[in-house]
Amino acid sequence: MRTPLSLLLALPLGLAAELTAALLLLVHSGPMGLPKILSLLGLHLFATAALAEALQLRYEAGSPGATGAWQLGLALAMLLPGFGPLLVAVMVVRPPRSALVKGDDFISPMEFRKQQAEAQLAIEGDKGHAGVQVEAIGDALKDSDKAKRLGAVEALRALENKQAVEMLSKSLKNTVFEVRYHAVEALATINKKYSARIAKATDAVEKKPTPANHRTLGEVYHEYAMLEMEDPSIQLHLHRNAVGNLTRAITPNAQPDPELLTRLATSLEAMGELEQASHKYRAALAHDPNNLAALLGSARLQYRQAQYEQLPTTCRQILKLGAKEVSQDYINVLALWAEGPEALGIQQ
Repeated sequence: MRTPLSLLLALPLGLAAELTAALLLLVHSGPMGLPKILSLLGLHLFATAALAEALQLRYEAGSPGATGAWQLGLALAMLLPGFGPLLVAVMVVRPPRSALVKGDDFISPMEFRKQQAEAQLAIEGDKGHAGVQVEAIGDALKDSDKAKRLGAVEALRALENKQAVEMLSKSLKNTVFEVRYHAVEALATINKKYSARIAKATDAVEKKPTPANHRTLGEVYHEYAMLEMEDPSIQLHLHRNAVGNLTRAITPNAQPDPELLTRLATSLEAMGELEQASHKYRAALAHDPNNLAALLGSARLQYRQAQYEQLPTTCRQILKLGAKEVSQDYINVLALWAEGPEALGIQQ
């Protein structure tokens, strides 16, 4: 920002010139001659230049923000006689923060806040936006700095996983309007992306119903269902479509694919088909004993189906892998299950 004296001169002069032009126009009666028209136009142009200068004085001299502010002030004051100058005067008192953004574009204050917050969160994360630790994002959502909360929402948009969707859903109740707005926008973006992927994969299956195309469609349905963004009835429909297409992707003579079998088992489990799901998990583990997703699925089903003799072995195998993807709370549960039925208070 430059000298207050320059600002105090430019703003009142601009407003005074515009007010004088407005008063002359109001008190005039009868036909208006060319001299008076030129006088009014001159006053308006002077007011426009003075107010544009006042607005750019709020920013660092020669910065992109100052240039953008001058252009914006000039356009508003010139094109909107009366209202435009008043709007510019308000902006002089409370200038848009976007002037701090580097670059040649003069962007909106909301967009500036979003960019600033994303940059702050990226600096704190070791791997950039998409790789920021979920814990770090969760902490940022609770931060007293509104910009950090906004940045956390943008980082969640990039992650596009179940934890991100859960956190975005919680952000809909955030006290900051911009955070709520961007959370809604992020959820809508994720939904739109999956809808487009489903449409594209469906079109490929209709044109050429090969096992590979069915697998692609099934995996998209499965991924979308696992986000749990929709109502339970829609979730069930997504899992059914996933099961149907993933089943068609399995060919009799092909080498079993543990990843495909695990996805199929997960959707079957979500549908309540526990016996079929258990069979698919076992088939996946037969070809990949260290498949974490299949091990976790087997542990869940062994507990739900009261297969307590097998449960400790499965849980000990998961704990032995030391998987970072498993939360500490879940590890505590697995450790308890690994001790056997007696630790759970189950009498056999």
